[in-house]
Amino acid sequence: PPQLSVAVGAVNAHGGDGERRTALIEQIAADTGSDVATVEASFEAQRAERMAEREAAKTAHLDGLVTEGTLTQEQRDALEAKFAELRTEKEALKDQDLSREDIRAAMEEARDDLEAWAEAEGIDLDDIKPERGEKSGRKGHRHHGFDAEHDDDGESLEVDDVEES
Repeated sequence: PPQLSVAVGAVNAHGGDGERRTALIEQIAADTGSDVATVEASFEAQRAERMAEREAAKTAHLDGLVTEGTLTQEQRDALEAKFAELRTEKEALKDQDLSREDIRAAMEEARDDLEAWAEAEGIDLDDIKPERGEKSGRKGHRHHGFDAEHDDDGESLEVDDVEES
């Protein structure tokens, strides 16, 4: 139903941790006369669509950096592999029962590791960020997976992001 799509879009834009998200999904289901599974499926479909869009934007951006000579093809490929590694690490954090402080420390360590890795690979993370205004992220920020504060699917490497799922 149209009202379900609007509600799911609004909640997805709001974000939130697991408990708030669950409560919002339950409230949307009650308000729209839908079952919780239908609302949850809508959330997941929108999340998958956003991830696919970010992946396409990231691929196009990396290809452009190779074309313009900012990155070599080898550096581009190494970045993609590193982003996949970061995504795996982020997913592993979501499955652990960690405190906010532990998650924050893990995210800071991941950012530091990415910066050190990029420097060792001869990649200047500032040189590969999309320009402001490029559509590569969410909420008007430069979320893109090309810097030390964001992972490879365009999501911020923040505590709430790990707790969200």
